[in-house]
Amino acid sequence: MTFGVRNGGCQLAATTGWSVSGTTITAVTTAPHAGTHHFQLASMSTNDYAQITIQQTEQPVARWVSQAITVTAMVRGSAAGGQVRMQIVESGGSSTPTTSGSAATLTTSYQNISASVTTQAETTGIVIRVQMSADGGSDRTVYFDSVQCLAGTAIPNASNCKMQYLNGDLIAVTDR
Repeated sequence: MTFGVRNGGCQLAATTGWSVSGTTITAVTTAPHAGTHHFQLASMSTNDYAQITIQQTEQPVARWVSQAITVTAMVRGSAAGGQVRMQIVESGGSSTPTTSGSAATLTTSYQNISASVTTQAETTGIVIRVQMSADGGSDRTVYFDSVQCLAGTAIPNASNCKMQYLNGDLIAVTDR
């Protein structure tokens, strides 16, 4: 289970909560980073994305207002090439800023991507995106998993940080 994002790790074995622009999203079992499923984005081109809101009952956006947050995801490509990044899109107030993390060049192995921001005082909604920032000249198939929203901007071992179950009980955030 991931932290701060409902169905961020495809725990529901479905795309519940996710929407896309310019691509299609499916839940697949080919090679997840964690658990039994991960997400597949097919035919991604530059500026295409998958997104989910963290303004939900489980994570009221008021909790994140005027706070430093970091969003992370594990990504890989079906082939090397193209670049992806995380984005944080705030809504409400006088502006709707988008914060983009550094772009990572896709490989066939999972790697961590992230973005960090201190949200505005008037923020009423937060959307996080996995975006294709450059397709490298051809459409790409991208796999992603373990999408999380964590408090703070310095997250040690963020690529391994996740909630864990012990005997059916959710117990702690761990980097193990």
